[in-house]
Amino acid sequence: MDASEFHITECTIDDLPAMVDAYQSAFGREQVHQWIFPEATCPQEKSDPWVFSRFQKGFLNTPPGVKHFKTVHTSSGKLASWGRWTFPHETPKAETEEELKEEKKKNDEENRPDVPEGANVEAWQELFGALDRMQKKWVDGENMYIMGLLATHPDFQRRGCATMLLKHVLDMADREGRRAYIEATRPGKPVYEKLGWETVEVLRLSLDEEDVKAG
Repeated sequence: MDASEFHITECTIDDLPAMVDAYQSAFGREQVHQWIFPEATCPQEKSDPWVFSRFQKGFLNTPPGVKHFKTVHTSSGKLASWGRWTFPHETPKAETEEELKEEKKKNDEENRPDVPEGANVEAWQELFGALDRMQKKWVDGENMYIMGLLATHPDFQRRGCATMLLKHVLDMADREGRRAYIEATRPGKPVYEKLGWETVEVLRLSLDEEDVKAG
């Protein structure tokens, strides 16, 4: 990859349409995505506004430590890939009873399934419930860098965009002697392993409807 072909900068709220397009184009046909958002009941015209709304909330109510970065195709100005990192940060501790109630309310709202009409709620709960349990087991948010999402538009895949975005923050982690955490799909795993990530746990999901119903 020509080093001048792409450059990195932080995302802004004006990037939302391009971020949604990259995300849906990269993941929309993957098996797990189709499991949660079946084409027959939740086609992309339904899921696009929902994805836009979720990403928009991430800008308007940015959680502590969260930063969005993008690679831009220099000659065309198009967004090629983008990623969401959570930098090491101190989590404010609730002290008063009122603060504890607000924290519980916030956690309940975050854990409540918020999916578009026609989506597979059970599949959503199974996947993200399992990922949440893994994060609680392995993640130290005050001392680790966490890669939460990485999407490359198919027009720019296999041109080094994802690696460029990852190294941008991993170099910071290396300089500070900190660890990093990522949740990888099977296709993305080899890319991450080349950059030094090691597998600590494997999540296996059944896409069989009867298995899902049985938990």
